[in-house]
Amino acid sequence: MDLQKTNYERVKKRALECERLQYDSLWFNDHFFPPSAVNRQGRKKPQLECWTTLTALASVTQKVRLGPLVLCNSFRHPALLAKMAATLDVISKGRLELGLGAGWYEPEYNAYGISYAPLKLRVAQLKESVQVIRKMWTEDETNFRGRFYLLKKAYCYPKPVQKPHPRIWIGGYGEEFLLRVVAEVADVYNNPLYFRRHWIEGFDYVKRKIDVLKRHCLSVDRNPDEIVDSLAESVLIANSEHEAQQKIKRYVEASNRRPSIAGTPEECINAIRKYLNIGVSYFILVFEERSWLDEAKIFAEEVMYTLKNSD
Repeated sequence: MDLQKTNYERVKKRALECERLQYDSLWFNDHFFPPSAVNRQGRKKPQLECWTTLTALASVTQKVRLGPLVLCNSFRHPALLAKMAATLDVISKGRLELGLGAGWYEPEYNAYGISYAPLKLRVAQLKESVQVIRKMWTEDETNFRGRFYLLKKAYCYPKPVQKPHPRIWIGGYGEEFLLRVVAEVADVYNNPLYFRRHWIEGFDYVKRKIDVLKRHCLSVDRNPDEIVDSLAESVLIANSEHEAQQKIKRYVEASNRRPSIAGTPEECINAIRKYLNIGVSYFILVFEERSWLDEAKIFAEEVMYTLKNSD
């Protein structure tokens, strides 16, 4: 479940409701300000900082897992992030999922004075960061000399609760560089389909990414089955066909794309099963803002219940 909102009391309310509805995880994006930073009235939109928000949610929830979708690698030194993540895993009693990405929103970099390197370089930094984080989590003392990062006798105590360590997710679209890094160092790949801003056929697009990732795995001598394929996608759901079609129409007019998980509960179930058949096994859902809690409840009670109790 992707939260992505800007008012903490609202975020907390939604987090507690999602836990009550037995969603598996909650996710928050990592931006200093939203990519659409100005609303239609010309006012700047607020944005809660990702890691602080996740830490607050860890103290008010009990079972639901927590993750960033995804942290921008450029914003935090990986040794510091390893320490922060280990601490959050301890606070949450082993509920952290660590999502990382190479970064993409250049205006944010420029506004905060962060160097925006070329894509290939940012992806190389991401790979090295994952190596640093994993070493910090698993070694008594970490020495590391890489192209971008240098550690001398660094240590991270307490270690994360999860063993051997929390799962490391890498999210993004790039096939040539990013998916190769996923094949080399990630535990989970996340395809953020919901963020595409043009019309694409979701199932074919996601299948192609999975096939490319498998080819990269073969090229680096890694078993593709070791990597979980996940999808972040917008969801439009309503109990009646008419209401569902009205929601889909509004969404298409506003964004020029139709979410691949949309319609009545039965149609959403069929879409999820289609993704399961091509290899996706973990779903992060982005519900429509105007009916967020209603849609989360319908999805949990109709779609999740049916899938959990089916063959």
